[in-house]
Amino acid sequence: MKQPRNDITALFSDVWEDADFRFEIKAQEIATDLARALHEAGMTRTQLAEKLDWKPSRISKVLGGGANLTLKTLHELCEAIGLEFDVILRGSRQARAAQPWEVPHIKNDIRRLLDDAQHAHARTQAMFETARRLNQNSWQRASYMNRLVETGHVFNDLPMMREAC
Repeated sequence: MKQPRNDITALFSDVWEDADFRFEIKAQEIATDLARALHEAGMTRTQLAEKLDWKPSRISKVLGGGANLTLKTLHELCEAIGLEFDVILRGSRQARAAQPWEVPHIKNDIRRLLDDAQHAHARTQAMFETARRLNQNSWQRASYMNRLVETGHVFNDLPMMREAC
């Protein structure tokens, strides 16, 4: 007798096999991107509705992911917001293209990572230089001590000091 599947991972996997579910997710992603584009353009939904001569309810439906958008509707929306749109095809495992408002964040992230790497490199260089100087000083001291011992300038009374202890 088969046991019912109650593993959340298996259920989630099953959901992603449903083409209608994947379509709805994609529709929500597009609606979210359009809403963000509107925000980044500094426009309100009311202003967009007026510019397109649409009812506010249509704008809400489109930006809420409740509309099956045509290319013409996407084109009109993007023009009203001041953007172009492209259809980019990619493999399911490839990263999606960045939206215009994401690019400054990506650039900032890259700059921050580069700065972090440069600071880490500078700290590493300073550590290596310190280690090199310490090593050089140790060798110089050892060489100096060897010369003193060889010339008899030091440690002549070492056996006496040991006996005293």
